[in-house]
Amino acid sequence: MGAIYWQLNDIWPGASWSSIDYFGRWKATQHAAKRFFAPVLVSACEQGTNVSLHITNDSLARFEGQLRWSLLDHRSEPILTGEMPILVDPLSSREAVALELADELDTPDKLRRRYLAFTLTAEGREVSGGSVLFLKSKHFEYLDPRIVAAVAEEEDEYVVSLSAEAFAQFVSVDLRDADATWSDNIFDLSASGTKRVIVPKSSLSTPLSLPQFREQLVVRSLFDTYA
Repeated sequence: MGAIYWQLNDIWPGASWSSIDYFGRWKATQHAAKRFFAPVLVSACEQGTNVSLHITNDSLARFEGQLRWSLLDHRSEPILTGEMPILVDPLSSREAVALELADELDTPDKLRRRYLAFTLTAEGREVSGGSVLFLKSKHFEYLDPRIVAAVAEEEDEYVVSLSAEAFAQFVSVDLRDADATWSDNIFDLSASGTKRVIVPKSSLSTPLSLPQFREQLVVRSLFDTYA
């Protein structure tokens, strides 16, 4: 099984629907494609206030892991949480859990201020994850997430650790004057967690010292587009 989307790259610089630009830089679509084409992933199917979480295993080995989900408010304070072991045969997909959240989402304010976050782990490592809003992003009551980025230098890479004070959607990390390859980008970030993003030094278009990297780092989220 497979899928194709149009289009992967560009033959000249310009604004287009490609997921990789002319210079080889990944756009938001390419980072999303890396996640939704992962060999093992958790995905959500939402219908109103009901959400079913599905596990897909496109690998040739049986998958064993743990699924965690949380209904959170826009400050990432938990309303409901759940956890369950996961076992999925090779080359198969199955529904893991069906959540009925009508009682927890029974007013317009709750719909505007609550979201579902979920994570699939194996041997203590996050394999896949995501989040679900119960209305369009433009109607969600985002708070200023006040994202903090801590940058550490290792032998051949920089490690960016991101944390927030409230739910942040579509978090983007970039460098002001240099290009780089990011291990992940355009992701959602809850206040209850920390996101680590790796940048190999060899991927930098211009060599940067640790102070220069910190000075050039730009972090944005969907909240900033409303500011």
